Amino acid sequence: MAYFTISEPKNAIFREKGSKFIALIDTVRSKEELDIKLKLIRSKYPDATHHCYAARLNPIQLVEIHNDDGEPNGTAGLPILNALRSVNLVDVLIVVVRYFGGTKLGKGGLISSYSESSKVVIDESHKIELMMYTEFELDFNYDQTNLIETGLNTFHGKFSSTDYNEIVQSVIRVPKDFSDQFENYIGDLVWTGIRFKKIGDLMDFKS
Repeated sequence: MAYFTISEPKNAIFREKGSKFIALIDTVRSKEELDIKLKLIRSKYPDATHHCYAARLNPIQLVEIHNDDGEPNGTAGLPILNALRSVNLVDVLIVVVRYFGGTKLGKGGLISSYSESSKVVIDESHKIELMMYTEFELDFNYDQTNLIETGLNTFHGKFSSTDYNEIVQSVIRVPKDFSDQFENYIGDLVWTGIRFKKIGDLMDFKS
């Protein structure tokens, strides 16, 4: 499954029967960062009727958050969240700020308005594909570099960091779909003195 995030914050305006919806999209990597950005948005639009939001965090152990902020249950936060789900955005927050225009929209109208506001700002955002990688620590001799590079080329991996001392110490990333094959490949080379350890999985920009 492909995941995406955004390159920079964006905002968009949507109007429905006099109500004004300002949709703001931004990256977030943690609940703490989300809370900080929510506080900033609320302080920027203190006179708004509602500040409804949704976020999807940490695709490795996905956390989804949504809040109706006083709108009828299920009419605001969930439609925003579903808009994020529809394009598989992660580590992203959308806040939709509403200014009431005097005409009640009803539950159906609210769902439609919050959904459409979110889709508009998503469409205006530049999306970046993410990929799940597995990281390995490798220790090897200089004359074994070709063996490592052959494995990386075969299984679409890359060097993340390298220290050149008496031996070469590298952190290597391999797409998770190929991590088992790469681990087997390196495991078959242990007899040559190559040492390795799996660090774990992480999400990063697709290279």
